[in-house]
Amino acid sequence: MMQKIIYILSLTFVCSYGGTLDSTVTNSASERIINGQNSTHQEYLYAVSIQRISGNVAEHACGGALITYRHVLTAARCTYSIGSAGNVIPIVTSELRVFAGADLLTNTSNDRIRNVANYTVHPNHIVQPSHVNDIAILNLIVPFPETVVRPLPLAAANSTPADFTVCSVAGWGARTVGSTTPSAVLQISSTYIYNHDTCAAIFHSVQNLGNVLPTMICAANFNALAANCDGDQGNALVCDGALTGVLFLPTDCLKGVSINPVIPEIYTKVSNYTTWIQSVTSSSSALKSEIFAVLILTIFQGIFMKVAN
Repeated sequence: MMQKIIYILSLTFVCSYGGTLDSTVTNSASERIINGQNSTHQEYLYAVSIQRISGNVAEHACGGALITYRHVLTAARCTYSIGSAGNVIPIVTSELRVFAGADLLTNTSNDRIRNVANYTVHPNHIVQPSHVNDIAILNLIVPFPETVVRPLPLAAANSTPADFTVCSVAGWGARTVGSTTPSAVLQISSTYIYNHDTCAAIFHSVQNLGNVLPTMICAANFNALAANCDGDQGNALVCDGALTGVLFLPTDCLKGVSINPVIPEIYTKVSNYTTWIQSVTSSSSALKSEIFAVLILTIFQGIFMKVAN
């Protein structure tokens, strides 16, 4: 029985890389950064597209950022959907894949696509409307090649960037308000850190929006013309070269710009979660090492049995 379990584990490990999907990547119209600029690619090799698989089609669902060659940091809300009764429906890992290492979503070569082994949502996450601890980590079955991607360093623990610090956000999306055609090229937008107290006051005055907590950080576009959209949750806010925030509340493609053009976007503040992030990535890497050891043991066992026979 033990031999059978080891064989199944090793077979799973060996075959997992071959599970990449040969499909056409599609994009829904209202799910991307609008009025952004084309990326220069080499600066954004951390950016990932988290995609939902349905049949032979993989559709962009969320953004995210590589923090190791095997781990993606994203929003918790990218790991579930909300049912008609308000219930949380977790996404099955077999329905997820991650794209990275190119600025064109159509560049789906094998070294740019990875399947998801599992994901970890922050244990104290509370769903909408509060979005408390809206952060999650995807653990990939096989790491991306070092020649294809470049993970982002985390912001220092408990650090807070100064107001008006210039940052950037990257994602795939439509270029103009109301466009039904998403950009095939990775889009980038410059933002600045918004004063936390002012941000909280704005959101307190807007009906049905939750509190802006100390574990959150606000940012806004300089010209109030570019914004993230509904499917850009999980996009990384990068300040001074470090992963500073994970988007969970975009401005909904600037649909409310005529009412309030300066409403900021809210990100989960990464520096509050560095210990948790490191514990998750360390434990999942250790598990992979154990599975790899089982694989090697199984291979040697097979060789030994053949020699013995």
